[in-house]
Amino acid sequence: MINLNEEAFLGKEEKYTLTDESDFLESYFRAGIETTSEFSEAYTEASSDLYKGIKANNGIATFVAFKATLGDIIKAYIVKMNNRMYNQFSAAFKTRIREDKKVIDKYRKKLANYNGKPIELSVTRYNYSNIFNSDIPSMKVIDSYKNEREQMDMLMSSTSDESKKKAIRAEFNKIKDYISSGECYNNARSSILKSGTPIEPENYAKAIFDVYRSGGDQVVDYSITPVQIREAVKRFYSYEKYLDAIDGDKRKVFDKYNYILSHLEKYDMFQMKGLVYDEEVLKEYELYIKLKADQLMHYCSLYLTAFDGKLDALANSYMQDRDILLKVCGYITADEEKEEE
Repeated sequence: MINLNEEAFLGKEEKYTLTDESDFLESYFRAGIETTSEFSEAYTEASSDLYKGIKANNGIATFVAFKATLGDIIKAYIVKMNNRMYNQFSAAFKTRIREDKKVIDKYRKKLANYNGKPIELSVTRYNYSNIFNSDIPSMKVIDSYKNEREQMDMLMSSTSDESKKKAIRAEFNKIKDYISSGECYNNARSSILKSGTPIEPENYAKAIFDVYRSGGDQVVDYSITPVQIREAVKRFYSYEKYLDAIDGDKRKVFDKYNYILSHLEKYDMFQMKGLVYDEEVLKEYELYIKLKADQLMHYCSLYLTAFDGKLDALANSYMQDRDILLKVCGYITADEEKEEE
């Protein structure tokens, strides 16, 4: 049984030292794409070997090797993503908050209770959205995969008469057409971001950016209102709690990958022992297994890309609030000095 050990996956939080602000503002979205691309190459190579084995009528033996290789790829991928995407991000975020609190704590009460006139400061900002919404990105697309798989399993585990063979071939063709048309992944992107409409691959990066920024439009303020100041203070002192939510998401990803690995284990030609299928049907089923493995890996890549975009948005939202508060602290200091004169 392929399985991810929780201790090995979650690991102990690595120690990171924040050397400058760029450490915290590293683009986790771009880094995530690079990591996903690296492991996609390893998966493509393993998938190619499986395809060659199936074509050479050696599908069972090749698939045993494929499962072992894929298990190793997933484990290496998720451990690397965990260390970079969660531990490094969390450590850098906590360090950034600790440093900024040294200034903002001195003015916390005044900022939280500020009720004076708007402060004339020009600010270009985003209205961040969904960064505190645990339902985005959504993992339901991976759950939907289970229903498709179970439907095919029911077909393959029942009688192998001619009518059943036709049903199996029809299901194969339906799934192949759905995936090859691009509709499958367009709908998956929509499901992950809860957009309500299919998302083409070339629009996914912008859709990720926009979903965490209320559509992606910047707002220019020429003054900061008391309400904005109080809301920024409230968020500033809540960001550490949001990191706990990130840790919860990490565990959900861990559980989902173990689900994937357990499903991978169930893809076994030997489960059809006792049923008689002609060579053509068996080869189609082997190709179906490869197709579903490809689909599942693609789903996971889409999900993690969206989650990396969320980390970017969370960091940018924090820096936006922090910059506003530091500007207001400077205003309050200057105002106090005037009163003392």
